[in-house]
Amino acid sequence: MSGFLQTFKAWDWGLVSAVAGRMALGLAALASVAMSTGEMQLFWRQAVWAGVGIALMVAASFVDYRVFFTTSRVLVAGYAMVLALLATLLIAGPTIRGATSWFRVGQVISVEPVEVAKLVTILLLAKYLASRHEELGRFRHVLISGGYTVAMALLVLMQPDLGSVLVLVGVWFGMVCIAGLPLRHMITVVLIGAIVAAFGWGFALHDYQKARILSYLNPASDPQGAGYQARQATIAVGAGGVMGQGAGHGIQTGYQFLPEAASDFIFASFAEEWGLTGVTVILALFALLFWRVFRMVVAAPNNFARLVATGMLTLLVLQAGINIGMNLGVLPITGLTLPLVSYGGSSLVVLCVSFGLLQGIRARSGHNAP
Repeated sequence: MSGFLQTFKAWDWGLVSAVAGRMALGLAALASVAMSTGEMQLFWRQAVWAGVGIALMVAASFVDYRVFFTTSRVLVAGYAMVLALLATLLIAGPTIRGATSWFRVGQVISVEPVEVAKLVTILLLAKYLASRHEELGRFRHVLISGGYTVAMALLVLMQPDLGSVLVLVGVWFGMVCIAGLPLRHMITVVLIGAIVAAFGWGFALHDYQKARILSYLNPASDPQGAGYQARQATIAVGAGGVMGQGAGHGIQTGYQFLPEAASDFIFASFAEEWGLTGVTVILALFALLFWRVFRMVVAAPNNFARLVATGMLTLLVLQAGINIGMNLGVLPITGLTLPLVSYGGSSLVVLCVSFGLLQGIRARSGHNAP
């Protein structure tokens, strides 16, 4: 009992407030979308997953994070399992809205393995890089750590899920930089990335993905086709004004002009109904969330813990930034959801587990500063 209270008291309650606030806003936004579209089951499913996520966050905070560093077989088994799930998904998974990204469990539950892949990748990279902290001057360690990420990213790209690929690669790059990547290696990585991007444009991207990027560069080129989603999202955001049109009164959402209003474009739906005032609140909660995780990076007791927190911070910033950017029309459409806000049980639960692990790091570091 004393151990429970000690861990509980050491929690970062600023982080808890940011997570809880974002989940509450997400449920409020989802309830509004569900009422407008007559799909209230989406809200109730997300509410259940929120409860599961909170329970698992508490449980994960009692896991000694050091086991992932000291026991290699735990991470190797987790990495192999995720690779197997992603490969099996491509073979036997159903195709939903043009993507093979979910396993169906019964009639109402869908599991998205890529969300687990993100957390496993962060833990694996943290283990590898922390173990070789003084050897990153050797480029082979950059290549090996990149190889772990690329193997995962290629299977995700085949779904296809370009947005998650960008997040996985971005997390790897952020973590190797924090681990101490020399400038000459950083430049080399950027050049290799540019070459891979050029190759990917010619041979890896689907036609609709290219069309989305071209439509982003020239929005007027296909407003009823590839540019439709971005156009409707920006209309919804602009229609919100300062105070919004009111919960359940968004025209773009209510008349279903805005596609994927519960997931990819929930930010645009929220902006239409709650206006600049609501957007300011949701961005302030994002800022608080980023700040509390950044403080964990700074206060981490060792390199492994610092790299885990860095990976989580990079993931949150990238995924939130890309989602909001595509909702505002300043980035191409990639299909990424807004963390803790968009509909999706897999993302919500895995993020909660990740925050629980961060709380466990804090509790075992003896750091109790506000």
